[in-house]
Amino acid sequence: MDIRTFWENRVKQNLDKIFIYYQDEEISYALTDARINQRGNTFFKLGVNKGDRVLMLPNTPEFIYSWFGLAKIGAAMVPINTSFKATEAQYVVNHSEAVGLVVNNGYLDVALQIRNSCPHLKWLACTEAGTLPDGIIEFEKLAATMPDKLEKVDLKDDDLAAIIYTSGTTGFPKERFTCTRASRSLAKPLSSAPGLSPMTASW
Repeated sequence: MDIRTFWENRVKQNLDKIFIYYQDEEISYALTDARINQRGNTFFKLGVNKGDRVLMLPNTPEFIYSWFGLAKIGAAMVPINTSFKATEAQYVVNHSEAVGLVVNNGYLDVALQIRNSCPHLKWLACTEAGTLPDGIIEFEKLAATMPDKLEKVDLKDDDLAAIIYTSGTTGFPKERFTCTRASRSLAKPLSSAPGLSPMTASW
């Protein structure tokens, strides 16, 4: 079973249950899925295709929406360690051949430093509103204009879902590949955690 099918089955079983607790917000499975679909459509609009890699951060609900949005269209996410300086970040972007980069304001300066040195990088987006430099996409504003229904993509269990890099303490970061089957298995232990509805996440 691919990660999209796994997730959408969970949504059907838990529509009104809370999936994410974030600060003062409680976000249901249904609303989470709608936002995921909007991000999937956003990535489509930005030219992301099945098999492409997109780098993302930070650890907020936007990370979940974007990760699953990418997974639903068959693309892979590459999370960046927020402690990386420009040298390490540039290495990860180039080594993963990422086509896009989604950051917050706290990492925008690093992204701007490296974008002209990353030949595969086609676009750079920021998750926070405000006055952004020329050429930077206001990601959440664009996502809000997207439909919350997402077309089907032919997915398989062994499609690449993520490339996770080590911290690089003894050299450049090293990659670890994760297929949709492995990504799906990460969520299973949480489903049986005492006191939590299936796959509840909190920050």
